[in-house]
Amino acid sequence: MKERLQELFAKHLSRQLNARERTELMGLLLEPALQDEVMLLLQPVWENSGGEHEFPEAKKELFFQNLFESAEDAPVVPIRRKGRLRWIAAASVLLVLMAALYFTLFNRQQPPIEIVQTKIDVPAPNSTNAHIQLADGSIVLLDSLTALQQGSVAITKDKNGHVVYNGEATEQRYNTLVNPRGSKVVNIELADGTRIWLNSASSVKYFTSNSGTSRDVEVTGEAYFEVAKNPKQPFIVKKGNTNITVLGTHFNVNAYDDESDMKVTLLEGSVKVENVLLKPSEQIAVKNSGDASSRLSKPTTVQTDAVVAWKNGWFSFRDANVKTVMRQLSRWYDIEVDYSGTMPAKTFTGDIGRSLTLTQVLKGIAGTTGIKYTFINNRKILIQP
Repeated sequence: MKERLQELFAKHLSRQLNARERTELMGLLLEPALQDEVMLLLQPVWENSGGEHEFPEAKKELFFQNLFESAEDAPVVPIRRKGRLRWIAAASVLLVLMAALYFTLFNRQQPPIEIVQTKIDVPAPNSTNAHIQLADGSIVLLDSLTALQQGSVAITKDKNGHVVYNGEATEQRYNTLVNPRGSKVVNIELADGTRIWLNSASSVKYFTSNSGTSRDVEVTGEAYFEVAKNPKQPFIVKKGNTNITVLGTHFNVNAYDDESDMKVTLLEGSVKVENVLLKPSEQIAVKNSGDASSRLSKPTTVQTDAVVAWKNGWFSFRDANVKTVMRQLSRWYDIEVDYSGTMPAKTFTGDIGRSLTLTQVLKGIAGTTGIKYTFINNRKILIQP
């Protein structure tokens, strides 16, 4: 029911409701089990409309009556003039819904509802919520880590807060660094001197000592690598059934599960993705499904500064559609995104600082693509064409 309420509410605001849907919406608005969700839907839009703290007493019943009686496809608000009802386009259609909520929760003898205006926004991450899962399964929070001994290997943080491994071990162990949604970029230096930057909603499973015939890591999400050279120990990045073989190089791996393919971008040196050798400034896409022969695309030349902009504090979009943009925002700001209607075909190109609030970023996106956004709460937004 909650999802249907959100869908109809979005259509109501965009003037797309028909008479049957209007009746259905009215029923959902009056549903006792949905009152918390109704208030979450209405409050931010009421605030954004610049409305008063409380409804004008004289209009409440009239607005409420209109929601039941209007059979027009476009929502309208009745205004009485010289004894007649004159219908006008609903610039203040929200008042209809708020009045419905008022009459549901309170009788007419009670004082008017006071609507507390609160502006919802989501700040950029200002801390890291990352953790390390050690080989034995125990968890160490990165923020609280000062020094840790794992066998003969020391795990510390440098003055910049980057995790550093030092020492050698006879037994190879694998730890996992997890950087969740809504967390700042984290940086780790492995035992061989390789450095890895990890974006939000990402993880890397890595070796803790510089031993063995190869240096294997497993990645999810997005990571940037500066691999220490060692021809005798190839560095291998694994994602699913795809291997990236490295001798010493700088490259980026974007391997989020909610993307249609994994992208590997080379900045300097050389890497081999399966049997395809990349040159600097080249990117290859690997589909997440299909047989080996059809999964690899032909390498293309890209702007590498845009690819690794996330590591340097920027969103960098190049002809990105709305849903591609919103997937990046959802990971960084740790929000859920719902859509109503068909998204516009317009794409977005531009660089936006990742230190901005979500509203500041959305204003820039909306100005180019024409989308509309509504905060359902501080962890969910609705996107409409």
